[in-house]
Order: sequence, then C-alpha cells, then structure tokens
Amino acid sequence: MKIKGIEVEVTSPDPKVAELAKEKIMKIMNDIELTTNGTALYGGKEYPVHSFDYAGREAITIPDLDLISYDDGDNWQDMD
Repeated sequence: MKIKGIEVEVTSPDPKVAELAKEKIMKIMNDIELTTNGTALYGGKEYPVHSFDYAGREAITIPDLDLISYDDGDNWQDMD
C-alpha cells in the first residue's frame, strides 16, 4: 500500500494485518494540521497546500503528499 511520500509494505497474507496497515495510514492522514500561514504541518515538516472550489465547497490539496480534503482538513484521502 503506498501513498505519495508514505509507503507501507504488508507481507502477511492475513487480511487483518492488511487492515491494520490501512488504519495506520489513515491515522497518519488525519494527523495533518493546517497552519495559519497557508501550509500543512505533518511530522514537523511544512507542505504547501492548494485550495479550490469543488461543487460549491472548498477542497484542499497537499500535492507533495497526494492528499485531498473536502471538509476543511478534518479528513484526508488519497487523490488517486
């Protein structure tokens, strides 16, 4: 399982292990903090963000991490 900038390799055939890996990646995505200077902070590093109108709502992307949020950064998902 790979998200740009974050890579996790699951070698177990056990589906529970794969689900735990997915949950860990989702936790990482939700540990992102939007700053007041227009960047996103994750792991002590700042990333540029891009905002645009999507269907009457604001969407926020972090291109360097290949992530998008449709709810003001409360939840993130892979842009693919």
